[in-house]
Amino acid sequence: MLTIGDQRLFIKIEVTNGQNVTEFYHGLREACGDNALPYRKVTRWVKSFRVGLNETADLHRTGQPYIPQHQIDIVSCLLSIDRRWTVRELSVKFVSSSNGMAHAEEMVNVRALRYCHQQTTPCQRYPIAFRHLAKGTKLCC
Repeated sequence: MLTIGDQRLFIKIEVTNGQNVTEFYHGLREACGDNALPYRKVTRWVKSFRVGLNETADLHRTGQPYIPQHQIDIVSCLLSIDRRWTVRELSVKFVSSSNGMAHAEEMVNVRALRYCHQQTTPCQRYPIAFRHLAKGTKLCC
């Protein structure tokens, strides 16, 4: 019995050999019997391998929005600083504005500065505040 990973490897090898989809699906069906992958999944993997994708786990799924990793990192950083943010507050404040992510990055810096202000001594605060003021970050939001 071949696992899904073994079947995927078989498909990848056959794509490099240039064999037709229906031909090697029948070969896969002979080798695996009832445990073979569905024909639709095989054709989808063949298409992605021919395009040049080596992995099938990160394919974009239709009907689901694509969110870049840097936006996820910004929101998780905001939530790690202040967990009282709600989804509605984040979406209204950052996502709906035209430069929402730039504003969100600025808010991460400001909230981190406020958090550092509570955790540091006055001698440690001055370089941090000076660095943010040099960037032009507003400290009162």
